Amino acid sequence: MNNAPTIAVDEVKAMLRRFTAERQQWRPDAAALELGDLILCLMQQADRLGIDLVSAGEAQLQRAVTSVRAVGSAAPRRGLALVRSCAATAETSAETSAAPSVAPPERH
Repeated sequence: MNNAPTIAVDEVKAMLRRFTAERQQWRPDAAALELGDLILCLMQQADRLGIDLVSAGEAQLQRAVTSVRAVGSAAPRRGLALVRSCAATAETSAETSAAPSVAPPERH
């Protein structure tokens, strides 16, 4: 039996970055409704897996802080993102929004 995930987390993150880039010009309340729906979906999936999502997020944040500290002062100082992919989102949002959008089939 193969237990390897068929959808990689990096694929999901890339789709979320594209999702956000496509909504840059939306009214904040409309985008908030969709993001709220995504958060609820994540919470439901974590619950199904028996995972405390808040603890998992805190652990990921701690790993990010530890990673930044390990790099030390040699790296240029940047704001610490709550989620590692958020830092890349700001840099790639211009590239992503300039690229044509080809929506993959939904896998939700």
